[in-house]
Amino acid sequence: MFLAHMPAGYLASRFLLSQYRLEPSKTKWLLLLGLLGSVFPDMDMYYFYLMDNRQHGHHSYWTHIPFYWITVLGLSYMIAAIVRSRYLVAAATVFVGCFLLHLSLDTFAGGGIKWLYPFENSYINIFFIPSQANRYWV
Repeated sequence: MFLAHMPAGYLASRFLLSQYRLEPSKTKWLLLLGLLGSVFPDMDMYYFYLMDNRQHGHHSYWTHIPFYWITVLGLSYMIAAIVRSRYLVAAATVFVGCFLLHLSLDTFAGGGIKWLYPFENSYINIFFIPSQANRYWV
């Protein structure tokens, strides 16, 4: 599943950036930011393998909880409104949008996401695919 997130992030970034009509030199960096946002939730795999010793499913880490990222998006919009920066709005939208797309894809074919956290601590998924040792690339 890890490799599928980047192409989805690319398509989402292109769509989101087409809504802002920014200079082409700036959209190149925002496209890169969108690609980073589309795979950033899985950066917790380093912690999962190197420090946590695979004791918890990596969807339980803070990087896979939408509440935090929606909060980051809201704060970014407030800062952008204060400094009056369309570029910051576009950057926040692309990064968090691709991030949330990643979580949406994990909802369909992953172990589920805590979409209702902090109100509910359960995972929501469409199709349950049990995790198997050493097969997180699927």
